[in-house]
Amino acid sequence: MELLLLMAGTGLSVLGSYTSGKAAQQAHKAKAQELKIQNEIDFINSIAQENSIISQLSINQAENLASTSGGESAMAFIEDQDTTTAKDIKRLTTSTILNRESKKRSIKSQYQAGKMAKRASLLEIGTTLAQGGIEYKRGTKGGTVPYSSS
Repeated sequence: MELLLLMAGTGLSVLGSYTSGKAAQQAHKAKAQELKIQNEIDFINSIAQENSIISQLSINQAENLASTSGGESAMAFIEDQDTTTAKDIKRLTTSTILNRESKKRSIKSQYQAGKMAKRASLLEIGTTLAQGGIEYKRGTKGGTVPYSSS
């Protein structure tokens, strides 16, 4: 009877280790998918922000031309706005690229963490089976089955 309980306990421990490893892997995979989605949303938002900057430039230029009689000062102002807008867009683009790369690394890290969690559960399963096998052998040789707290 003790051997049957030992085998059942070992089996349940193995099952628990497997399911917890698989659940951890799935949690990391879900986090990676969430990061992928957020990365795409951030990219779309940056494009919208870039379009907004360009649109505002066009509005400002139209207002400037409407309120002035033109001339060199108006053209200098427009060129200055063009330069400022180009710098803003370049900064936004650089920031977007850096954020996307950072998220890509985080996504990769999540997948790796999931694989490591699964691998750890498999090692735990191996340890549990080995321990259960040793205890089973002791029990079949007429010895008593020691109580295991794991």
